[in-house]
Amino acid sequence: MLSVFTSIKLSADEKGLVLTPDDFWKIARARGGYAHLAGDDSEIQRAIDGLFSGSISSSPRPAYSLSASPKKSRRKTLEKTPEQIKKWTDNAERFIALHRGSVEAIDILEASPIKPPPEKGFITACETLFKPEEGVAVVTDLSESNIVKSPAEWRKFYASGHRVRTKLGGWWRINPIRLEGGTGKNGSCCDVDVTAYRYALLENDQLPIALQLGILAYLPLPIVSIVDSAGKSLHALVRLEGEITDKPTFKDKAETILDELHERFGYDRCNTNPSRMSRLPDGWRDIKRREDSDGNQKILFLAENREAKAIL
Repeated sequence: MLSVFTSIKLSADEKGLVLTPDDFWKIARARGGYAHLAGDDSEIQRAIDGLFSGSISSSPRPAYSLSASPKKSRRKTLEKTPEQIKKWTDNAERFIALHRGSVEAIDILEASPIKPPPEKGFITACETLFKPEEGVAVVTDLSESNIVKSPAEWRKFYASGHRVRTKLGGWWRINPIRLEGGTGKNGSCCDVDVTAYRYALLENDQLPIALQLGILAYLPLPIVSIVDSAGKSLHALVRLEGEITDKPTFKDKAETILDELHERFGYDRCNTNPSRMSRLPDGWRDIKRREDSDGNQKILFLAENREAKAIL
């Protein structure tokens, strides 16, 4: 049943038609149509869930695949027109409704395997996501050099009473950086300074936070951390599959995930370089702060390792 639904949906997509789950129920039970293929209601529902959960793609590869894909031309970046944003919003609402419904921050906090103590989010994240001998790079101002320390050095830094406080909120590099620091302009960290290709960044500035919470909660991906940026987006790190030893392989795997999420929900598809910056856990921002936020870039979810399955 799923293969039939997939063909119908891809054909409709090519014509610019949007089919809803109700449409597929009608198709499944249509007299003289596909009724002979339909099983019981649970089988139909499983097929519809699979179709609208992101497991079906208009490309020949499976959506959200974490394994390396063959050489391919990238899909185009969709323009952020009101019409396109509405499509992304409709897709997100449908995706969430097909699962367990709306999600709040507290739901993800409660599901988090690791719950950092107050003001220990950054330190806990360092020690969870990075190895003791690896460098963790922090950026307090985009015009200044990056500060690189090992997880233990960062713990000592915070224990001595120091804090990273800036109205900009601060950032950190999503992957380990050489302890000697960055080799870019003014000591900035570059892709060549990355020592392990481990995480890709998911970021969405197009959808309301409420919808982002639901998407991240239900995506079948090994998300290991989610940080509320206190701005437009939630920043999620996805653990990439296998031992990646070079930038091209990292880029290919990141593209595989991000192209799907951009097309479906409007996620930023530019986050494909390994030295990408993400919002700093425990950072505080005032500039471009979300109205309903206190400015704290707090961790909502943290896990050391996860299988490719949904948080909720």
